[in-house]
Amino acid sequence: MAALFSLAAPASAQDRVPVANLSSVPFDERTEVMILATSHYAGVEGVTPSHFDTIIRRLKQFAPEIIAVERVPAHEIAMFRTTPHYARTLDTYVGSYLSLMNLGQAASGLDPIEAEVAMSEWVGSPGSLDEASQIERLMTAIAAYEVETALIYYRALGGRERDEWPDDVPKAVRSELSKLDVSTNERVAIAARLAEELGAPRIWNVDSHLEDAAFGNIVPELMSGLETAGGIEAIVGSEPFSTLAKIQDEAVQNGSLEPAYDYVNSPEYGRGDVRSQIDVFNRMPFENKSGLVRQALWDERNFRIAANLRRAMAARPGSRVLLIIGAGHKPWLDQILAATLDMRVVQWTESKSE
Repeated sequence: MAALFSLAAPASAQDRVPVANLSSVPFDERTEVMILATSHYAGVEGVTPSHFDTIIRRLKQFAPEIIAVERVPAHEIAMFRTTPHYARTLDTYVGSYLSLMNLGQAASGLDPIEAEVAMSEWVGSPGSLDEASQIERLMTAIAAYEVETALIYYRALGGRERDEWPDDVPKAVRSELSKLDVSTNERVAIAARLAEELGAPRIWNVDSHLEDAAFGNIVPELMSGLETAGGIEAIVGSEPFSTLAKIQDEAVQNGSLEPAYDYVNSPEYGRGDVRSQIDVFNRMPFENKSGLVRQALWDERNFRIAANLRRAMAARPGSRVLLIIGAGHKPWLDQILAATLDMRVVQWTESKSE
């Protein structure tokens, strides 16, 4: 058998045809997916919901049918709760919302996984449902930790303007959603608002932090290497981050974040981000190869994010997709998602302002 295999010359990676080129689906008929890179604007002085108006207008032209955000999905949270190794991850990325999840599970009768599965079957806009159905969906979303989804139903029910609420929506849930309602985090300022205006039934959580337990083991060595190289300030002050800071400051003053989104979604920014924020650790001579470990775990996270997004696409095959996520992930996700048979990656920079 070994002799048979030795007859064929080994094919190098360069000889292999990209998987996407083997598709029988015409390129212009493949499902469109846009990875919208973003900075995190929650709590940034001067930023208001109106700063995102142009962003919303351009995204409405794209008209996504699946909207996804950088939040941990219920099936990962359920696993995190089974082991103390993820206690810090739970506290960092879920925190006080765990108590809300318990309220949602009690109200819906669904555990997080069951709630997540039930939500994959939702159709119809929040505004098209009767009040009982809106409340049922709100509490199911809370059970699955999809708080931005819960927010769009909270708004459909009257939100902060509503005086009287039925007992089916606990005060603690209303209080948290009222706080979330005024956030300038992109999950609210863009995703929830866009979902509301397009009548989407859900916002999908597709982030991943399963690599956190392993990552914690290398943090001390990474931080030591970073301090030797000049500390986090050296990265923040480097390109492309210094240019982005200037563009963002001017954009906030001018009342629109559109120039900042144009820059952070550009190939120029993506290349600089990879080099300055991710590859920097690969250039450091760590004794235990911690830089390479970090690279492997970063790749793992991005592949899992892509997998979670594909899960959403499997529930709604052929639907146009938008993922709003921190800018550092975009170069990886653009390439991972492009290596498929059924979809094509489109760019924010290809869209136009009205």
